[in-house]
Amino acid sequence: MEDDLGRTRSKPLRGQQRSEVAAELAEQFVQGTKSIRELATSVGRRPSLVRRLLAEAGVRTDGPECVGTDLDDTARIVRDCYRRSGSVQAVVEMTSLDRRVVRHLLALSVNQLGRSELAAEMGHRYQAGATLQEIAGETGQSYNQVRAALIEAGVSLRPPGGPGKSPHPR
Repeated sequence: MEDDLGRTRSKPLRGQQRSEVAAELAEQFVQGTKSIRELATSVGRRPSLVRRLLAEAGVRTDGPECVGTDLDDTARIVRDCYRRSGSVQAVVEMTSLDRRVVRHLLALSVNQLGRSELAAEMGHRYQAGATLQEIAGETGQSYNQVRAALIEAGVSLRPPGGPGKSPHPR
C-alpha cells in the first residue's frame, strides 16, 4: 500500500493478526533480546505502536523503553534525558520515541515552566557566563528563541564572538 508521496505503508493490524503480532513481539521483548526500537524495525512499524501492542499483550514495559506514566511525567523525563545527553537524537535512542514527539515534549516542558520563569532562569544562567548556545541546549529551545526571550526579559546581551572579540561592524 502506498501513500500520496509514494511511500510504502503497512496495512493496519486488526483482529487475529494483531493478536498474533502482539504475542510474537511480547515473547521477543520478554526474552530481552530486542529493544522496542529493534522490534519496531523488525515488523516495519513505529515504536509507539509496538508499545501499544506490548501493552495489549499484557507486557509491562518499565525502564527506558517505556517513558512516563502520563504526559507531564513523560515530558519531565524527556527534558531530563535531554539535559543529560545534550541532543534530541540521544533522547530518541534512549526512549524509542519519535524525534518529532521528543521535540514536542521538550517544547511542552518549556510551556509548563512558564515563559517568564524560564526567561528569568535563562537570564541568570546567561549573566553567570553561559552562552546562548549552552542555554539553548539545556532548555531544548533554539538559539533564536533563547535570544528573543532574553531580550524580552530586558537582559543586556554580550557582543557575539566571546570574550576579547569585538562585535561585527554593522
